[in-house]
Amino acid sequence: MCELPVVRCSPNFCLNGGICEDTPGKPDCDCLKDFTGDRCEIQINPCDSSQPPCQNQAKCIPSGIDYECVCPPNLNGKNCENVIDPCFPNTCLNNGVCEKNDIEAPRCSCKAPFTGLRCDSLTDPCTGQECQNGGICTSNGASFKCTCAPGFTGLTCSVKVDLCTPQSCSNNGVCSTIDGGIQCKCSFGFTGPTCSVQEDFCATESCLNNGGCSIVEGKVQCTCRDGFTGLKCEGVVDLCTPESCLNNGICSTTNSQIMCKCPNGFSGLRCEVELVSHAKMAEHVFPTKCCLPVTALKNLQERHVRQTYVKPLTV
Repeated sequence: MCELPVVRCSPNFCLNGGICEDTPGKPDCDCLKDFTGDRCEIQINPCDSSQPPCQNQAKCIPSGIDYECVCPPNLNGKNCENVIDPCFPNTCLNNGVCEKNDIEAPRCSCKAPFTGLRCDSLTDPCTGQECQNGGICTSNGASFKCTCAPGFTGLTCSVKVDLCTPQSCSNNGVCSTIDGGIQCKCSFGFTGPTCSVQEDFCATESCLNNGGCSIVEGKVQCTCRDGFTGLKCEGVVDLCTPESCLNNGICSTTNSQIMCKCPNGFSGLRCEVELVSHAKMAEHVFPTKCCLPVTALKNLQERHVRQTYVKPLTV
């Protein structure tokens, strides 16, 4: 068998940096990775290889003997091999928290009173009406302050204050909290906002018919005049009795005194005097030398003669 002669490499036989080796028959070129062919004259497209350099489905674009990867938004690196943290660095301001989202771009979760895409806008802290129970909200930059209504306290006026103390109501009055203030329910005999004023019942509940008024154990007591009775001396006592008026006189009460209305033929305070008629007057006339009897009255109990003396007539 005949052996082929060894062919020597000539200068520049291998192109594009290939290394020429003397081999039987013809020179052999050892090409760089981006070239092929007998003389390394063919450039390899890096994007057409069975194992494309761009990772994570990134798009490969040839660029001379090199390539360029177009990475998705969440990737970077030469071959798009690095996953980008969308929240690094944190672009949220004022202590806002960056929240990742696989579908949309990350968003900022803002802390009150800030808002906006990057938590860069300041809202009015009183917009949410943080103050309760009628408290008045005033803003102070990023914070707020509640001025509470009477009877409430706390940061948002949510705590009810018991305004009643042992000294709130005097004289055993009972204290209660109403509409942010106190109200005293006074014991009998006292009045006023704090039950400190003693009531003058004799002025407001005076006794009738000139009865005397006094306070006994916190209650009005009336001392009635003769002829009157009742808690307030409103009743009139009937002073008439069967013996008040004699001889069938009719008894009545006037100004705490009894009055007798006498029948015909009787007179006197108690109808005790019988009036003598002219026909019977002769029974009670006693002529004398010195006088002429004029009138006579007959008492019911005993006889009395009342005479009027006149000068005797002369002839």
